[in-house]
Amino acid sequence: QIALERAERMYVEAHRAEVLADQVSAWQYSNQLRQYIAAMRQAVDDIEESPERDEAFEWIDWAMRHLEQLDPLGRRLAMPDTPLPTVDVLRPFLR
Repeated sequence: QIALERAERMYVEAHRAEVLADQVSAWQYSNQLRQYIAAMRQAVDDIEESPERDEAFEWIDWAMRHLEQLDPLGRRLAMPDTPLPTVDVLRPFLR
């Protein structure tokens, strides 16, 4: 029983670390995307009024909506839910 409880605690910690690493990756990508969108806007500023300019702004608008969905800092920050562990999931944490 003690070993099982320890394995469950280790599983929770490992899950949280994985969620955190995923959030960091998403945040880094979001920052790169934010910079790219800014560069896109500068490039579009050089385009005269035309269907090409309208299409570029449509692409930028979509990219901004996509960015809002990706950036973990745009969501509520809270301890992640941990899925209930199965025996197979806990096995690597049992010694």
